[in-house]
Amino acid sequence: MLTSPKKAHLRQIEKSATDVAQAWADAEAYHKRLLVQIEKTLADEEAAVTKQQGEIEAELKQSLAQVHKESNVAKAQINEEQNQRQNDIRNKAMQELLAIDSTFHQRLQDQQDESAKAKTSIKAQYDETMANVQAMLGDVEARLGSLCRPWSEILASEYVCPEAMADAVRFGTVAVKGEADSLEVPALLPFIGGKNIIIKVAGAEAKAKAVQALQNMILRLLFFSPPSKLRLLLIDPAGLGDNLAFLLPHGDVLEGTDNQHGNPVSADQFKQQMVGGKVWVESADIDKRLAEMSAHLQNVVQKYLRGAKFKNMEEYNRQAGEVEEPFKLMAVVNFPVNFNDQTARQLASIAANGPRCGVHTLITWDMDQKPLHGFNPGDLESNATILRWEDDHFVWEDQDFKQAALTMEGPPTPAEIEQLTQAIWQQARLASRRVLPFAKIVPQPDILWGKEGTTRSGLKVPIGQSGAEGRLYFELGQGTSVHALLTGQTGTGKSNLLHIIICSLATAYSPDELELYLVDFKKGVEFKAYAPTADGLGALPHARAIAIESEREFGLSCLQALCVEMDRRGELFRGVGCQKIEEYRNKTNETLPRILLLVDEFQVFFEEEDRVCEQAKQCLDKLVSQSRSTGIHIILATQTLERSKTLPSGIMSQMAIRIALKASTEQDSMKMIGNRDAFSLLERMGEAFYNSANGLPQSNTRFQVPYLAEEERDNLLRDFKRNHPNDKDVVIFEGSQPARVEDTPYWRHLIALPTWPGKTPVLRAPLGLPVAIKPPTAARFFHQPGRNLLVVGRDEQAGVGILTAIACGLASQRPASDLRFLFWNLNSVESPYFDWPEHTAQALSSHQVEIGKIREIPEMIQEVAVIVDQRLADRSAGNPEIFIIGFGLQRSRDLIPERTGGFPPVGADAAKSAGPGTLFAKILRVGPAVGVYVVGWWDSFVSLSKAVDRPLLREFGMRVVLNMSKEDSLNLVGETDAAKLAPHRALFWEEEEVGKLEKFIPFAPPTQKWLTGLGESLGRRVE
Repeated sequence: MLTSPKKAHLRQIEKSATDVAQAWADAEAYHKRLLVQIEKTLADEEAAVTKQQGEIEAELKQSLAQVHKESNVAKAQINEEQNQRQNDIRNKAMQELLAIDSTFHQRLQDQQDESAKAKTSIKAQYDETMANVQAMLGDVEARLGSLCRPWSEILASEYVCPEAMADAVRFGTVAVKGEADSLEVPALLPFIGGKNIIIKVAGAEAKAKAVQALQNMILRLLFFSPPSKLRLLLIDPAGLGDNLAFLLPHGDVLEGTDNQHGNPVSADQFKQQMVGGKVWVESADIDKRLAEMSAHLQNVVQKYLRGAKFKNMEEYNRQAGEVEEPFKLMAVVNFPVNFNDQTARQLASIAANGPRCGVHTLITWDMDQKPLHGFNPGDLESNATILRWEDDHFVWEDQDFKQAALTMEGPPTPAEIEQLTQAIWQQARLASRRVLPFAKIVPQPDILWGKEGTTRSGLKVPIGQSGAEGRLYFELGQGTSVHALLTGQTGTGKSNLLHIIICSLATAYSPDELELYLVDFKKGVEFKAYAPTADGLGALPHARAIAIESEREFGLSCLQALCVEMDRRGELFRGVGCQKIEEYRNKTNETLPRILLLVDEFQVFFEEEDRVCEQAKQCLDKLVSQSRSTGIHIILATQTLERSKTLPSGIMSQMAIRIALKASTEQDSMKMIGNRDAFSLLERMGEAFYNSANGLPQSNTRFQVPYLAEEERDNLLRDFKRNHPNDKDVVIFEGSQPARVEDTPYWRHLIALPTWPGKTPVLRAPLGLPVAIKPPTAARFFHQPGRNLLVVGRDEQAGVGILTAIACGLASQRPASDLRFLFWNLNSVESPYFDWPEHTAQALSSHQVEIGKIREIPEMIQEVAVIVDQRLADRSAGNPEIFIIGFGLQRSRDLIPERTGGFPPVGADAAKSAGPGTLFAKILRVGPAVGVYVVGWWDSFVSLSKAVDRPLLREFGMRVVLNMSKEDSLNLVGETDAAKLAPHRALFWEEEEVGKLEKFIPFAPPTQKWLTGLGESLGRRVE
């Protein structure tokens, strides 16, 4: 139930709702009215608008009509004005166009005239510039000559040896293209004073083209370099040497070439000298060759350039003249194949320092190879011209030529290369020996042997040129420099150096100041020039002994003679109270000469472990250790020390002076001068190291030996002879020749005697020249059994020569009344010596000489047997001395003893009843005791045995044996030595000298002229 307030409130609400509804109804009604009103208003307004619009349209039409009318009038007027104006403008424009056209044409003509003038000027300037360029290129080509021309033009003419090193190397062409023209010129790189060349490539095609370019450059440098003045070091690991093998000289190419200044170097030596012997492939070989090249650079820098003395090798060579240093070209294909980081760095060091020292490097660089760890490529490129393969062509990495089109040149055809290299190597071999004139090193004085030429304090003479200026002196006698050792393999100039030393000494010192003993063991005749000549000139007056193709025994006798002389001098010095030769000369004022013994191929002393070897060691050891104070010096020369293993170290240690020409091995070089330089650095003939400190390497001095031509040497010898006629006998030993009585001082003295020598109980009969320093080997005949002499051997020349020498020697000692000769001539009728006994008999016509042929021998035996019996019966020695000299006794059957079973009877009747063989045996046994001797030559021991059995052989107490079998030698002389005898050698055995065999050179049959002279001389003698 609602309360009252609530009901009042509800009623209020209802009332309000009613009011609202009423208000809403009123509002709707008003809204409707308003809508009607609005619609009416809108209709009115629309009508008004429509009306107004109509009016406006009408008015507009009227206006448009008026405007159209006025527009037509205005348009007509405007068109008329426009046409007039256009006509005026057109007329004015035409006038202006005509003026402009006139001006344009005038200006165009002016411009054309000016352009023509400019073109003419520019063309003239262009033509002048091009002419200058062409002239400049012409001058360059004229100066460089063939250097600029392609191979086709070069090979069309004959190869001519260049006189100077190439200034540049052509490696292709470069082309520059312009709008009008293009220019193509040779691509050249400087060689002398230039850079190294590196060709960087990748890919098979590029590598092949790079190798061709490298081959071309090497060939061009060889072609345009003077022969032998460019040496190659070739390295080609990847190609196993095939890429560069065509550069190696071949023996058949060199065959027939000769050296105009002496014997040519051998083909192997020449190959080693010019290209290092081969193309190097293995890593170890590359390492060694680079080490040698580095050592060469060090030597050049320290010994030749010496700081700022010479800027580079070109400057040094200009002053060095004949001893200029050859340039070196090192070519490496496909670097870094078979290189490691160490050898690569060494290569870079050589490349960096090489051009200054005359060493240039050409490298093809294989960019496909993996870079070497620890190696900086920039080190190798820093001093190089770089040519790089890019896309399909080469690019020259140079600021001026980088944009130019580069075309690389390849080598000629293989046939052309072969012909080219053949010509180059032939000329190079002919010029491979540098000729330094002897007179440049040893100027000839106006007067020989002046006051300065004294050996009082020692020996000092120039023997070569060191560097570009200085002479190198050979000194002996000061400090420890007493003896010298000299080595040099065949073809390096060792013989020439020995001549230089001898002639330089002989020029500086007179024969009164210096005596020489010259011994040559090799198979040559180097020292023969110093022996007396047929014209009486040419002999070296300083020489006391000269041995040519010497025997070991002769060399030993020289050592023994010098030992005796050393002892003699020691006694002299002690006698005046001094110890040295200088003190002795100062004190006594006597000219006691120094003595120099020079032994070439001294190792021959020690080839056999025998008596000669041991005695030679003892003598050498004594001389090198004790002879300093007495003024005796020794030079020992050899090709190599490798064959001198038996040379005592004590002797080696005394050889303070070491002169090493090109060594045959590294070990040889080490033994001589303490390092490998004599093997690796010495290249040309006559180049050597001089060391005066027992081989300490820091004492090595490189020098060039001059060349002494034979004609120049002979002229010097004649000057020596004219200034000092040799009044002393020279002992000459020539092992390859028979002994000649014509050249023997013994015979000259004997023949020159005006009267007969005094009579002595012993007659000496010369057989030949000894293999020693002593008088001729001689047989001694005196009244004693067994003093018969036999000669056995098939050498007829020696047999006839010995018998002739015996007869002539005996005849020269006794007058005709004291000698009688019975010549039994059993020589073959086919022999060149068939009539020789008759020739000898004719020469000795002043004496009693009888000739017996084979049929007359028995009668002559019987006669001599009777004489022997008479002398035995009278117990007298008998006079004259009778010599039976039998030639070719193997042909006589009458000498074979009959089998009688006993000693032949005595007396003339008995002699007639005995056979000739029996009587011959009797003469052998008892003849010598009564002055009857048998001297006979048999061709063999077999033929001798038929006439002389073993018991009877004892009657030949003197025997000469020539070459024969060991067994025959043993039977005749008790040794087998005769089996080792060389031609023109013999052994003399004498029963009186048991155990001694003397080797000698038998006298050859003398000339008819000499025999005639002997006979005339003997005929003039007075008793």
